[in-house]
Amino acid sequence: MGPRVNVRVTFDKIDITHELTRTLNCIKELGNVGSIVTYIGVVKSKSKDGLNVKYLVIKGREDEIKEYLFKIANEEGKRFGGTRAISIVLRLGEIDVGDVILVIEALCERRYECIAVVDTLINRIKGEAPLSKYEIVQG
Repeated sequence: MGPRVNVRVTFDKIDITHELTRTLNCIKELGNVGSIVTYIGVVKSKSKDGLNVKYLVIKGREDEIKEYLFKIANEEGKRFGGTRAISIVLRLGEIDVGDVILVIEALCERRYECIAVVDTLINRIKGEAPLSKYEIVQG
C-alpha cells in the first residue's frame, strides 16, 4: 500500500497556515510518523538574468496537472517506503513576487525519506510537469 496522497491545483492564494494545520492534524491518524518536511516555493524578485520580476504566470490544464501530481506523488511515495502521506498544492495564474507557488509536504517514518521524497518531487515538478511558467519583468 502506498502513501495517502492529497493534491490540489488552485488559482487562489495558498494559505500556508491552513496547509500546515491540516497536515499536523493527521499525524495521529496515520501513525508511525517520525518526520515532516515542508517545501514552500515562492516567486523570486529577480530573474535568472538579474532583471526585476513583476509577477510570474503559470499556465496549464488543471485536470492534467492534478493527474500528473497525483501520479508522481504515488510513485515517489512508494519508492521511498516509509512515506505515510504526501500533500501537494500548486497555484496557477498570475502570481505576485513573494507569493507562494507550490507547497509539498511529506510525512514519513524517518527524516531521510522525507527529505529525499520532497527533493525528488520538486525536481520532477520543475522538470516534467505539464505546465508553462513565464516571468514578467519590469522594463
